[in-house]
Order: sequence, then structure tokens, then C-alpha cells
Amino acid sequence: MGLSIFCSVEFIKSLDPPPERAVILIPMVVDREWVERIARLARLKLTEEEVEVFQRQLGDILEFVNQLNELDTEGVEPYIEQAERTPMREDVPGESLSQEEALMNAPESEGGFFVVPRVVEV
Repeated sequence: MGLSIFCSVEFIKSLDPPPERAVILIPMVVDREWVERIARLARLKLTEEEVEVFQRQLGDILEFVNQLNELDTEGVEPYIEQAERTPMREDVPGESLSQEEALMNAPESEGGFFVVPRVVEV
């Protein structure tokens, strides 16, 4: 299985010297164990048939992404979307829902709070 490294754009910008390009290493073969692990992380219960379908589909997707590493990107400036360029409105307090209005369509509430299923096991 390949190595996946996830980091923020800020981290990459902070490197001195900054990298000329990034290479994404991904698994060449998507095995059953990998699909089941991803499903478990996403809290999905997959049938045997779904595991096989996703294994094939994810393999096809990752094979296509690997083809991108073969492109000649010499002289191509990296594109980094910068949040600083996004126009932002002023953060001005406005009208908000009352507690009663916010909970009005909730399937279940208790003591003025939403009741939701536990997702973290302690």
C-alpha cells in the first residue's frame, strides 16, 4: 500500500524552501481490507457485494489519479486557492431563531437541546 500524507496549504507554504511539486503516492491495488477500513472510518456498513463494487470503483479512480503523476508539469505554476481572496461580508449579528423555533422540527429534544445518536464510543 502506498503512503498518504495529508497536510494543510499553510504547512506547505511554511516549508523553507517550498517544494517544487507534490507527489501523491496511493495504493496501486485496492484490496478488500482497505475498502473495509475506509468504510469503518466513514461509519458505513457495507454488504459483501458493496465491498466488491467499491473495491473495483476505488481501484479505477486511483488508477486514473496515478496517471496524473505522469503529466509533465515543468513550468506550470501550482494553483493554490487562497481564502484571503474570497470576499467576506462583515460579521454583524442579525436575527436568529429562538430556542423553540430551532427545536420545532427536531425528531427528538430534551431540556432545550437536540437529542442525537451517540457516535463516539467511550
